[in-house]
Amino acid sequence: MEKIPSELVQAIQAGDCVLWSGAGIGALAGRPGWAAALTSAIERCAAPVRPQLRGLIDGGRLRPVLSYVVRHCGEEALAEAMRGHGDRGPVDGAELLAKLPWRACFATAYAEVLQAIYASDGQAIELLSHREIHRPTLRPDARDDERPLILRTPPAGRSMRADRALFDLVQEVARTRTIFFFGFAKGDPDFAELLELLGRIGRGRRHYAWLADVTEAEAEELLDSRNIEVVSLGAEVQLEDALHLLHQAIWENAAGPSTARVELVAFDLARAVAHVPERGDIAADVAFACDIEGLDRLVAELAEAAGEAANWLSDGLVEVEDDGFDRIDVSTLLRLGNVYLARGRTTDARRCFKAVRLRGAGPEYQAIALFNLALAAASNGLERLAVSGLRSAAEADRSLSLLPERLELEAVRTYDPTRLVLGGRERRTGEAVELWLRTLGHHVGVHDQRRFYVEVQRAAELAHPGIQRLRGGFTDGQLFGVIADPLPGFTLEEALGGGGRMEMYRSLRLAMGVLDAVAALHAHGMVHRDIRPAQIVLSADGPVLCGQGFSPLINFRRPTLRHLADGYIAPELLAGEPASPTSDVYSVAAVLYRALSGRSPSTSVQPASAFQPDLDPRIDEVLAQALHPDPGLRLSPRRLRSELAGIVSVPMILVSRLGGRGAPTPAPAAL
Repeated sequence: MEKIPSELVQAIQAGDCVLWSGAGIGALAGRPGWAAALTSAIERCAAPVRPQLRGLIDGGRLRPVLSYVVRHCGEEALAEAMRGHGDRGPVDGAELLAKLPWRACFATAYAEVLQAIYASDGQAIELLSHREIHRPTLRPDARDDERPLILRTPPAGRSMRADRALFDLVQEVARTRTIFFFGFAKGDPDFAELLELLGRIGRGRRHYAWLADVTEAEAEELLDSRNIEVVSLGAEVQLEDALHLLHQAIWENAAGPSTARVELVAFDLARAVAHVPERGDIAADVAFACDIEGLDRLVAELAEAAGEAANWLSDGLVEVEDDGFDRIDVSTLLRLGNVYLARGRTTDARRCFKAVRLRGAGPEYQAIALFNLALAAASNGLERLAVSGLRSAAEADRSLSLLPERLELEAVRTYDPTRLVLGGRERRTGEAVELWLRTLGHHVGVHDQRRFYVEVQRAAELAHPGIQRLRGGFTDGQLFGVIADPLPGFTLEEALGGGGRMEMYRSLRLAMGVLDAVAALHAHGMVHRDIRPAQIVLSADGPVLCGQGFSPLINFRRPTLRHLADGYIAPELLAGEPASPTSDVYSVAAVLYRALSGRSPSTSVQPASAFQPDLDPRIDEVLAQALHPDPGLRLSPRRLRSELAGIVSVPMILVSRLGGRGAPTPAPAAL
């Protein structure tokens, strides 16, 4: 490059730059580079292997030699060998390094040279090893000492990878600060190890490296693969000359604000959602379990910090709004958006996904953002947008296709974090089908896949007017789909709305119809597992039960299921017990309670009559028995059906005239 990048200068001025030095820094005190240092160090190795190690050094293959020495002799032996090259003081001009406002100084070699340079400038700086500090950080509020930290970092990759605390520190620095690699040559073994470490961390901020004799192709590769820009003013420019040029650039350029606070908040946000998958349907369970209040605080803090930095640049003359979203990397935006989507905050989710699209991220991220936007549209009932988005995402990335090739997507019926209901068509026959899709956050093995197919096939053999007819299923071990006959109508959830109620006799007849369907399932050797208003379709011929919960999809340890089925899940299922006919009874009774009261049992402990005063009092008693927490004391499906039929056929006024005869009496579950 022809000049020192202004971004590097501004980072140093603001105290946001970390100096990371290599063995070349030893030249500021007359110390040798890696070749000479390793030649001395291998004398501590076993005699038979020394000739081989010398051959590697002569061939310029220093990295395996460094790894061998550290592995067999230890880091201390290597440091001792390097210290054996004298203790000459810093050369003239080296003190300029100590005058630059580094946030910290890391050194893979000759850390004591950095300490001596600071001492020559009258600054006593403590030299620490990466093993001597617990949970190191460069956060402003974490250190009382404002002086730069000199940290001896291991030169070998094995030690770098083994030290989790060091990895966390390097990750923090790479994502929130600017690193200036100084005193490295392109063939240095420690520089190669650092590049590998940065590769594990992932692409972070733009960093800089002072390297001589680097070709344009090598510089371009370093920038493309690690986002490190090469600063090179020619091989004839020595380190002390480079320090002079840096010092001159600092004084010639106007200082800018520190961006550390903004970057640190963005980094904390990234770490908070790092475990959330980028794809919305896969992310649902993990995303739902996130601390949404904590994320909201981080987003608010990010906007505050970004606004402060923006207004500093405007000198306070103009109020500048900056939400800081441009500091969030695209992967974090996708993950954060998925948390919002799982929580039903689709406006916030769309904001995140749109930011990825507008930023011009890579094609993979663009496709995932489009897919997630389609899910958000489906959640809002925007069918055309949802269909268009799902189709476009599948065209851009085949792995985002939700359907096998034989099926064509035509409509999006509904979406929540537990399932996606689509309308489709068989390409070969043109027959219309309905598709119920559920996605796990992980792949399951062949045994669970086979079990899913067996259960779907058994359900497909059942023909009952109150149960949606199934045709078959498909899975790849993570995405599970059930193919069913189209079912016109709307769900009970849609009919009830937020807190609506249904007329008493209509509610009772609906529950009786659902119980007839449940009885057919039980007689077929199956249980439903997931009865709730969203799974009951109100057709012209009566209620139709759909959305049967097949293994391994219905697991009530899943946060999304526990939330969306809250109040409709039998207590024993929440405790980890297997589903049974009586657990289906609990769910049907909970649905009836919701229809009569406008509330789910999870939000109310009052009898249904408290919300519908003219309700037949016998219903409260029946519901109390059907919702009993002990499955052994709960009504059986047949007895519940019988009790409801009795209430419908014998109105309460007749019961009163008959002196109470016909009122329900407690019965054991076996009846």
